[in-house]
Amino acid sequence: YSLYDPSYQNQESFGFFIDFGNGLSTIPPSILMNLAMVLDTASYTDSDSWSSTVLSPLFVGCVGLAMYWQVMYGTIIYVLSFMFNRRYEGKSTLEVSLFVGISNSLWFFFPIAGIYSCVCILRDGNMSVFQ
Repeated sequence: YSLYDPSYQNQESFGFFIDFGNGLSTIPPSILMNLAMVLDTASYTDSDSWSSTVLSPLFVGCVGLAMYWQVMYGTIIYVLSFMFNRRYEGKSTLEVSLFVGISNSLWFFFPIAGIYSCVCILRDGNMSVFQ
């Protein structure tokens, strides 16, 4: 992608740092979300255990909501930056649609699904949204 949009080659740009930052900061929440999806959190009855605290619906829902919002927000800001700085000039509509539109739509629509899941976790107080 950095061959297509030079702002990703510039280590002083937002595009570079939002990807770099998201790449690092979303690893722990992603692991947490995956653990919450595959482990039977309903079987944790000891409220003092580390597992019941870290995998509690409140904690998982809040951390997941923040992570998915961060990813979606970064995508929105990147696309606005791309358009505002006219980096589309000299490129065809099809090319911009494929490289910017489709590739970034994944980072917009999947986080919306994640936000919805986290709202369901917080609303229901359990992980049933993953079943």
